[in-house]
Amino acid sequence: MTEPITRDEFSSRLVELCVNGRITGFPRRTRDLHILMKSVVLTFDAAAEYSEREVNEELRMWMADICPSFEIDHVTLRRRLIDEGYVERERDGSKYWASVPPMESSLFEPDVESVDVYEAIGTGKKQVEQRKEHYLRVRSLVDGRETDGQDGT
Repeated sequence: MTEPITRDEFSSRLVELCVNGRITGFPRRTRDLHILMKSVVLTFDAAAEYSEREVNEELRMWMADICPSFEIDHVTLRRRLIDEGYVERERDGSKYWASVPPMESSLFEPDVESVDVYEAIGTGKKQVEQRKEHYLRVRSLVDGRETDGQDGT
């Protein structure tokens, strides 16, 4: 049996997938797929029921705010969330709600439930920006030295 996904793995893989990567389709790795699916429902109000229009709006916001590199439309994402058991709905499509897939207890450690997805992505974006700034500072120092050396100074 595979080890459950920890809070740290969940957050770091979510950042890797959504901030550092470009997702052109659903991830092939099962763990990554479930991390994405779980991150979506963590942005839902667990006690609320949604109309289809409201679910679509929630999914569009998740795609814009959490994973803008995700190149799947909200309708396909909604269908996959239902198929994977993360979202349930009335047969007539009149109500939707976040759900807990039957296999979830073995997929995730319990503290994954408390992850603030927006905070995790915000922290990941800040770290990426800091790494870029550091790289540019180091690069400008190296370039400056190379220029100085070429001038004979």
